[in-house]
Amino acid sequence: MASFLQNNGDIILDAVLTDYGRKLLAKGDGSFNIVKFAFADDEIDYGLFDVTASSINKDTQIMNTPILEAITNNAASMKSKLMSMGPGIDNMLFLPIMKIYNANEGATGTFYSASLANPKYTGHLVPIDIMNVKNMKITSQGLTGSFNEYLPGVLNVSSRNIIIDQGLDSSETNSNQNLKDVYPALYETEYNIYVDNKFCSIGANTNGTLTALAPLSIDDDGLAVYKLTEQTLVNNATHVRALTSTDTTDINGLRGSRLNFTIVPNGNLMYTDSMFDKYGEELSLNINKPTRLFKTLRSSVRVVGVNTGYSVELPLLFAKLKSTEADCDC
Repeated sequence: MASFLQNNGDIILDAVLTDYGRKLLAKGDGSFNIVKFAFADDEIDYGLFDVTASSINKDTQIMNTPILEAITNNAASMKSKLMSMGPGIDNMLFLPIMKIYNANEGATGTFYSASLANPKYTGHLVPIDIMNVKNMKITSQGLTGSFNEYLPGVLNVSSRNIIIDQGLDSSETNSNQNLKDVYPALYETEYNIYVDNKFCSIGANTNGTLTALAPLSIDDDGLAVYKLTEQTLVNNATHVRALTSTDTTDINGLRGSRLNFTIVPNGNLMYTDSMFDKYGEELSLNINKPTRLFKTLRSSVRVVGVNTGYSVELPLLFAKLKSTEADCDC
């Protein structure tokens, strides 16, 4: 658990190696070499800036806020990294963001809004087996009102994936142009995706065929990192490409890149119930048949743009029909 450093005098530099960095250092073979670093401002609440105060007191509350002590858990630290903007964008009025492309997942509702009466069910639902998918499709009104708002799972014939668009979300910028042509330093050519390796992988969904990618690395906490670039292809599926003026998107201004991937459940979830029993809970997801229980497990996927450090975290809900109900009349 992080503690706080006093912020009432001289600036203190508190730097530690992450657990992964310590692991590399412990090799003791001379190969450990720090080649890059990053800054973040996770503990800063910019809402405390008082525009009504005198000029010297506007940021008083911010400056008096305690600073988090550096922690070694790389999975929990530095969620909001600071970025440097190169020359040529000194007059920049907007910064790029990343948005879920909702139309890919259904015509109504937002991609991860509280679609259900009980908000505890909110999330990207990933069905695990074919019997589960069968029940989800038939009883979609009991879940969201539209099955299409959720992710496809194993053995689903859909080609739906998670689609994330990047760009300047302002109508004051030209939506017919692309960031790479105007502000190339802000265009995302690659993304890092973080998931719990115990539960799933990142991959492609082509006509219902799921293909998992190999992670770039897996740290000591079981956090897998995937790097997707404009050159990454799986089953001829392009994971990162430039948004064009003919693409339908929720980005209202200068368009950046589009990221496309899906969640591939691991064998730990597909072939056994051990992870569900250890980390999950049983839920009644079907309001039409409330006695029908699903084994569920919550996780998340975090997507980070490599150039800007902008990130989004998406909730996941893995669901598997209880084996005792697998032969029920659906």
